Amino acid sequence: MATNLGWFSVRSDEDLVPVLKRLRQRAAKDDMPEGFRIAAPKAPAKPTGLEAFKALFTKTSPEPVFTSTMLLGWQFHAAPLWAQAVSQELGCVAISFFVFEDTWNYAIFDSGNEVAAMEVYALPEPVLHGDVERAASLFGVDTSLFRRYEDALHAALVEADQGEDEPTPFPGDEYAPHDEWAHVDFARRLGNIPYPEEGVEFRWDEDAPPVDNAAWLGLPPRLPSPTEPPIATTV
Repeated sequence: MATNLGWFSVRSDEDLVPVLKRLRQRAAKDDMPEGFRIAAPKAPAKPTGLEAFKALFTKTSPEPVFTSTMLLGWQFHAAPLWAQAVSQELGCVAISFFVFEDTWNYAIFDSGNEVAAMEVYALPEPVLHGDVERAASLFGVDTSLFRRYEDALHAALVEADQGEDEPTPFPGDEYAPHDEWAHVDFARRLGNIPYPEEGVEFRWDEDAPPVDNAAWLGLPPRLPSPTEPPIATTV
């Protein structure tokens, strides 16, 4: 059975519960999940032995800290919008994942503005669009990382159509790139972004006033969704 879920991670160690409660007033009614599961950010491991000695004489930037959040209920499709809203609210970098029917999409935001995204679901082939160079710089990775996953997903679809063997995982990855759970490997490669398998859950208060917004309030427009190329015709 295919996995259906939506989650996002923000580069911040701020408590997201009050942030999400504030954003509730701006959310669209149809994008309101039952609640959220929030995985507390993990502090980077402290160097030991020789590495600790070297660290005394080396100036290094602290490793970014990410807080990941799972949407609870059937509104998993709204993960990109909640990621965008939190990114705007905190002025931080965020990435969202939408996993549906054996495929996985992602979208990257910076202070609420969508920078780049990869879409697979409902398209004939994977499409990576937006400013990939800027997205790579936000995470301190090479643009080839994004291209490799796009190319691998494309190759997997071609090989599946031809009945060939499934592609092998990238070195160090647990899943083949076209597997829906490969998004967890991708998140780790971006900066040890934790998948919120466990965490603190909270649900909306029963006395909270209903939300009747037909659309989100105050969010910047998203990147145009890629469409299928026009069908060539002959006269």
